[in-house]
Amino acid sequence: MHDRESTHPFVFFFLVLPYGISSGFVSITLPFVLVSAGFSVALAASIAAVGVAANLWRFLWGPVADLTLTARRWYLLGLATAAVTLFLLGFIPIQHNAIGLLMAVVFISQVAGTLIVLPVGGLMAHTVADEAKGRAAGWYQAGNLGGTGLGGGAGVGWPAISRKKSRGALWP
Repeated sequence: MHDRESTHPFVFFFLVLPYGISSGFVSITLPFVLVSAGFSVALAASIAAVGVAANLWRFLWGPVADLTLTARRWYLLGLATAAVTLFLLGFIPIQHNAIGLLMAVVFISQVAGTLIVLPVGGLMAHTVADEAKGRAAGWYQAGNLGGTGLGGGAGVGWPAISRKKSRGALWP
């Protein structure tokens, strides 16, 4: 790490924040809204579990990400896809006949989330000075946790309150 300047540990908070937001929305806000709309707790949990399951399979696309595009491109691809799919989730009707579509978009959004964090780990390993890696890891976890709070905790109030019953979608 003597050739160039080390990446500041605080940067990792912001790089991982979108992953936390995406994860929090799918694991907290979406089940809350689904149950509020009359879905069973078991069905809402199953839909959220499909999203969380994307993390179980990260080991499969991790090597693909390492060997193909640059870390920056994977990050931007994951960020854009996560943003688009979370936006789309707001327009899928909250009805039992849309469960398959809902599960597919949830899964894709969380695969995109894994594409956000895969390159960030590599960036941390290769651009942070050894003596700052502990702080970088702390900020990484703070971004993940803070994002989960934003996507989940803060997200529960707004869509749940503003959802129009007649349209049945998350966004008014």
